[in-house]
Parts: sequence; structure tokens; C-alpha cells
Amino acid sequence: MYINYAGKNVWLSEDMARQVGEAIDRYIGRHGDIQNPAILPRSNREDMRQTILSDWMGADWLELCLKHLTNTGRHVFPADGSPIDYHLRGALFMAGRARVRRWHGEDDSTTIPSLRARGATDFGGAGMGSRTASPDRILEAIETATTTGIRPVSDRARRERKRQVRTRRSFQYIVNVVARYDDRTAIQIEKVVQYNFRQAGSVPNRQTPKGKPCKASPSDTLREAIQG
Repeated sequence: MYINYAGKNVWLSEDMARQVGEAIDRYIGRHGDIQNPAILPRSNREDMRQTILSDWMGADWLELCLKHLTNTGRHVFPADGSPIDYHLRGALFMAGRARVRRWHGEDDSTTIPSLRARGATDFGGAGMGSRTASPDRILEAIETATTTGIRPVSDRARRERKRQVRTRRSFQYIVNVVARYDDRTAIQIEKVVQYNFRQAGSVPNRQTPKGKPCKASPSDTLREAIQG
């Protein structure tokens, strides 16, 4: 069978399907244990495996790739990957979406914003010491705020900061040829959402002018200087 990855049909053999299933099993075993924030009981892992396989084979990859590129600036699939690279990347991509949704599939009506916010322990890379300001930095911030003062940025200068602003989205239609027959050609029309951006402001962020220094008192202003 073929799987359409954003307009590119890639053949899926039985051996490739076996490798994809083994990769999903390893992913679930690594990210579903008790030491991870999203725990998946062993009794539910086979159902979750089938859910990920179903989401992977039936996903609208054109829409997912455009959304992923818009949000992160990176492509889902490699430009010159082999067929097994496409299949593994697609299956693990859907497995990651299921893990973020606390092991819910695409058809469970569960969206990422509806989940609980990450807690203080839901970090896999940096330790607590790396995420906490050191005492010398806190002391330096307090001395700078109370003696030298803080240089605020005016609202007018903030509006002139160069940035990307999201504008109204647009739609485009892509015609895909599904099959060719002697008397007709079967096509599929897909509606694709295109997110547009425009550049606002003219002053780079590091060149934004600041106002005169104003000394901070031990209040909310000082707390803002410490926390950033």
C-alpha cells in the first residue's frame, strides 16, 4: 500500500510496517513508564499502539506538515529521506502527539490547549538549579534596581519594534490525482489553510530605545526586575 505524505506517495511493505510497529513499542515503553509525567499503564499500551498506527496511516499529512512548519519553522519529513525514514518519522510524530495529549488519539476530541499546564517537574532536560536564578544574580538585580535604576521601554518604542504579526489566514485548494482509468481520472481536492504573516515595526529588538533610569522601590517593580 501507499501512504500520501503531503503529496508524496511512499510505498509501505510488510517489513517496513514491522519496523514501524517495533519503533512505536519502544517509544511507548520509554515514555509511558512511571518516571515520566504522562504515565501509560501496561494494560492500555496495546490499544494505544493500534491507535497510533491508525492515526499515522489515516492522517492528513498535508495539513499537519503545514501547521508544523508554521508553528516551528521545521519540516516534518526529510527532503531526501528513504521510504523507511518517512514511515518512521510519521509514526513517531503521531506517537509524540499522543503523548502530549496524555495518550489520547486524534479522534478523542482532545486538544493540546485543553490539557493541564505543565508542572514544575515536567522537564526532561535542565535541572532545578539551571531553572532557578542564582543568589548572586538576584543580589545584583536588587542593587541595580535600587541604586542605578531601571531603564524602561516606552509604549511608543515597543510598538516600533520589528516583529512578525500574524494576519488573516487564507485558503488554497490542491488537486491530487488518485487513480487514472481509460475513460476517466479520479482526483481528490484538498482544502489547505495557509497562515500569513506581515512585518511590523522598523527598529530591531536590540536597538529599541530606552527611557531614563528610574529607581525601583521594594515593591512589584523590584520584583519585576528580579524575575525579568
